[in-house]
Amino acid sequence: MTLATQTEEREVLQEQIDTVFEILEDWYQAIENGTAHHRLPDPSFEPPQGRPPITQALVEEFIKELDREIDIDAFGVQGRRYSADASSEFHRLDFPQRVALVQQLMTALLSEKEMSKKAEALRAQRASDKQPEAP
Repeated sequence: MTLATQTEEREVLQEQIDTVFEILEDWYQAIENGTAHHRLPDPSFEPPQGRPPITQALVEEFIKELDREIDIDAFGVQGRRYSADASSEFHRLDFPQRVALVQQLMTALLSEKEMSKKAEALRAQRASDKQPEAP
């Protein structure tokens, strides 16, 4: 993997990270201000191709792992760096809201294959931008 390849891969990954943080921050604010109960899952939701169907077990495991990972970050080195002092506690959401959160994240996140395609398209675009114009 060349440095240029790594640059595009990192750029696409950073976009994904930013997207996840925006979604989680929005949900966290909704929990804190008492509006999360207004967020309902889409009954016609179809998982993106290649993703598993949303089941109760998947939602429960996802939320458990999400809270665990955020707790590790909040109370670890990263959390101290950013003055984090509380867990996300997404487990406080009622089940329909947990499903809505999982649906939103599942829709926003790209698979590894999709991320690779996006990085390749970015590389191709940059390569074509560098091509000198014909006289």
